[in-house]
Amino acid sequence: MEEDTFSLGGKKRRLSVDQVNTLEMNFKEENKLEQERKVRIADETGLHPKQVAVWFQNRRARWKTKQLERDYCVLKAHYDSLKLEYNNLEHETQVLTSKLKELRAKVREEKREEEHTMSLKEQKRETEEENDKIFQMVPTSHNGLCSSTTLGSMAEPCQFRNYPEKEIIMVKLKELRNLNYVDYASNLQW
Repeated sequence: MEEDTFSLGGKKRRLSVDQVNTLEMNFKEENKLEQERKVRIADETGLHPKQVAVWFQNRRARWKTKQLERDYCVLKAHYDSLKLEYNNLEHETQVLTSKLKELRAKVREEKREEEHTMSLKEQKRETEEENDKIFQMVPTSHNGLCSSTTLGSMAEPCQFRNYPEKEIIMVKLKELRNLNYVDYASNLQW
């Protein structure tokens, strides 16, 4: 390993397992060296204080690189998680937007149908009002003779044979709806 070798006067020398373990243990306690600590570690390991300082410097550089790699992995995992969540939210947004468009179209269609139904109801109500006005002009019971007030003259035989309960054929009602009272009586020939 690169960290286990030192150069003393141009000659590289390998560190022993005990020296590396002692240096690692001290590095875990504190990765910075003060002068007193450096001398104490050098005495424990049998190394020169400059070698201890170089080893700590190299170890800090490797530690920083490893820390950057760990941080990068954590950030990448977080980014990937956020990216996946973003994609899911984007898909969900598209689905909801599509559903919203469908619902708006459905609401517009229902509104048109409701307006059409209201229009038909209004037309039916107007027709019923017109029919009621006409029914009010038709005698409710007859004895076979029409009154003189209806015809504007003396009683004559009624033209409403078999007149069942105020029902008049709708075609005749539509034809007669614009006639005034006098014209109405003269046009009621079945």
